[in-house]
Amino acid sequence: MVMTRASKTTEFYSADNKEALSVDDDPRQSPGGNIAGNGRDAFIYFSLRPSETSRRVVRFYRSLLNSLSDIDFHIVSFDRTGQVGTRPIRIADIELPQSVYNLASVRALDYPAKVPKSSFPFKEHCDIPILLFWRDHPEYRRYWVMEDDVEYTGDLGTLIKRLRTTGGTADLLCTHLRFLPEGWNYIHLFATGSDSPPKDRPQRVCFLPFFCATSAALAAIDAAYLRGWSGQHEMVWPGILDFAGMRIRDIGGRGPFVAPEDRDRCYIDHSPGDYQKRGSFGTQQIRLAAGRRRDMLWHPVKTFPNWVTMRRKRVLSVSDYYFSRLASRCGGRLRRKSERDNAKV
Repeated sequence: MVMTRASKTTEFYSADNKEALSVDDDPRQSPGGNIAGNGRDAFIYFSLRPSETSRRVVRFYRSLLNSLSDIDFHIVSFDRTGQVGTRPIRIADIELPQSVYNLASVRALDYPAKVPKSSFPFKEHCDIPILLFWRDHPEYRRYWVMEDDVEYTGDLGTLIKRLRTTGGTADLLCTHLRFLPEGWNYIHLFATGSDSPPKDRPQRVCFLPFFCATSAALAAIDAAYLRGWSGQHEMVWPGILDFAGMRIRDIGGRGPFVAPEDRDRCYIDHSPGDYQKRGSFGTQQIRLAAGRRRDMLWHPVKTFPNWVTMRRKRVLSVSDYYFSRLASRCGGRLRRKSERDNAKV
């Protein structure tokens, strides 16, 4: 798919001054707000082991079934050595289609830079199974994606029905849309292939455990990966869509790109000035259950075994961080002492 030149500028909405921040460029684009397809949406429950969160699956499925007549529920999984294909899976008393992708199906993609030739760190490339599903099912107009450790303390069908209206012509609905912070862990993975975005364009990031992308947005991302774009999807997806002149909308919180009517909705945001994602929807607080505030998204909400594993990893990670700082400080002191001793000699 080749994206054509567009004459308009990319506009970033600023909630602080209630006007658009324009970035002068000449982006390539697929038409923003292009709701193509068969008139139906796909809801993707993205889970490696869906049976472990069966109650959540059943609750979300019934909520969508009761609220929306034009949405199909799918489970998408990644299993490095599993059998590729779509087959029915029974969750409680419900039979649902499960699409499974493995390492071979990832390697078969013709993305020259996005898919590593040796190892495949799933955390850095968890958008790949979603793009594989889109390639297999390009008929939908929108793709709602929810990871299996996301909870919502309200009626999910009602939320999606409202977001369809408030989302307007946006091609990507997301959370925690921010300017790229300095020193972000995955900056080194970012590359734009054969494209040359303006160097003065501000780069953005967003959080994607729950999002909605139009078929046009996924087509633009797929095309960009074919042209050599690569990176962690929290950074590379906004980069591609901004370069394509497509619209991204933060569905709530208190960040700099939240529209006034969306402010403080959908998730609790205690870090509007940075990308720490503190509040109900982030990475720092690992939960066993969602909070009490109604109609809010919560992440991550883990099963007990996964909660124990994640807590252990978190403790080790924090311990390693402070140990490395202590070692660096002690090493610096020893080095300065040695220098003073040598000076005396």
